Amino acid sequence: MNRILLLTVLLLTLTACRTSPYDSDGTVSGPVQEPDHSHVVATGENVVAHEPEGYCGNTITTVRCERMGKQPENWERSFWGGASVGLTDFLRWLDFDDGICRCLPEYYVKTEFSASEYGINLTEGYVRFEGGQIQLTDEQLGYLRQTLDDIASGKVEGLCSVPLAE
Repeated sequence: MNRILLLTVLLLTLTACRTSPYDSDGTVSGPVQEPDHSHVVATGENVVAHEPEGYCGNTITTVRCERMGKQPENWERSFWGGASVGLTDFLRWLDFDDGICRCLPEYYVKTEFSASEYGINLTEGYVRFEGGQIQLTDEQLGYLRQTLDDIASGKVEGLCSVPLAE
């Protein structure tokens, strides 16, 4: 009897600790209660000072979108060329702060220069990487929106994969 009670309490606790307003099928189940939490567009410089780097045009980048929130489908695309070089260079030099919020990324990006994936949330305007996060400027958000839209619609050069089956 004590085990059943303990399991019930554990299940209720885990269910109450939900950090996402989205169900696994991408539908909204309700807002996350987070009174001290908000995202604002960054102003000023948020890029690490660095020397310009040269990249080989066959640098491979993979973007994955899982159906959460507003995305209509799951997909994953790998590509090389200008879009890969541009996205890699953009993500590599962001100046990440320590700590991340509880909002879930909408996109995951893996580059040849990263052991971990970058998490991108265009709705909340951030990028996160290995325990750090940064708010983006309007210009940076515009660049990422256009780039990710082009990748999703297959408009990038060097595309080498197709959407995942539902």
